[in-house]
Amino acid sequence: MVDSKKKAEYLKIAFGQAVRNIRTRRCLSQEKLAELADLHMNYISSVERGERNITLVNICKIARGLDTHPCDLFLHLSYPFKFSKDST
Repeated sequence: MVDSKKKAEYLKIAFGQAVRNIRTRRCLSQEKLAELADLHMNYISSVERGERNITLVNICKIARGLDTHPCDLFLHLSYPFKFSKDST
């Protein structure tokens, strides 16, 4: 059984990879995405590396910068664990 801390770390990394994938498909640099999302470039970089437990507000800012819906950031998320009432 994988503990909840490990699941959370994996989820942050998977989310960051999803952001990076969409950003690179849109041919945007981290600097340009940061400008469009009104966030600092270092913040975008740390999100993409899975170092941030990102807030809903910043998810929406990044989605806006990527010209996509926030849900699109989760559609192709690679997350191998099941979500259930018991797990976090």
